[in-house]
Amino acid sequence: MHKVTYRITTLSPALFVMNVGDTNMVATREYIPGSVVMGIFAGEFIKKNSLGSNAHTNSTFYQWFLKGDVRFTNAYIVSQDERGNFQKYFFIPLSIKHQKDDENTFYDLFFPDEDTVRQHVYKVGFGRMEGNILYRQQVKKSLNFHHQRDPEKGTVKEGMIFNYESMDAHQTFEGNILGSCEALKDILALFPKEQVAYIGRSRNAQYGKIRFEFISKEPEDFDSEIDGFTANTLEIENGEISLTLLSNTIIYNDNGLSTTVV
Repeated sequence: MHKVTYRITTLSPALFVMNVGDTNMVATREYIPGSVVMGIFAGEFIKKNSLGSNAHTNSTFYQWFLKGDVRFTNAYIVSQDERGNFQKYFFIPLSIKHQKDDENTFYDLFFPDEDTVRQHVYKVGFGRMEGNILYRQQVKKSLNFHHQRDPEKGTVKEGMIFNYESMDAHQTFEGNILGSCEALKDILALFPKEQVAYIGRSRNAQYGKIRFEFISKEPEDFDSEIDGFTANTLEIENGEISLTLLSNTIIYNDNGLSTTVV
């Protein structure tokens, strides 16, 4: 398995819808789903090859975008450190807590000790570990108000508003495209190194303008989305590990049925 790394910078507010159960609220995810990134490439491939509605009959399109020979990971928030290097942040596991009166001391409740009996608070957001230090990064979001429209009349509904939560502009996210070395070389050759695109909800309005760029000049070996984390670096104490899912996951049991039991 190989990878090429891509970087996306929001040039305008962006909205990647998630369900919050409020009919008057449109909430956004705090990352860019890989399916959205795949849509950029699939649309560009169709346009370059004039495939139209027959895209599925093209063998390359089928293998890359339908069969799954090429995979597009989610893009997570990054920031530059004092040396100018980009650092990627992932969801902080739900089991990680900090003391109510001390945010600098944190615990993993999956591995309790005498200090975990104190009152703790969940560390919200994204983070990365460096030694025993947990660095956190916030995805900046804003709330915008819009009038509801009557789709039949094409007019604004008087007194009816709804809220749009969106990622702020000028934030940067990174992800990977995974596949064989040959397929990734073809992708790097076929698509521009940098382009401006529109993604997410309401991209025909004021939302969703982004700059996409390839960071990798050529395919690299892929071990893990988390830099420096491989099976060889994993240290297991007392035969126990904690597993944090970075995306929705379907697990099958021995009978081939989906299950929530690992």
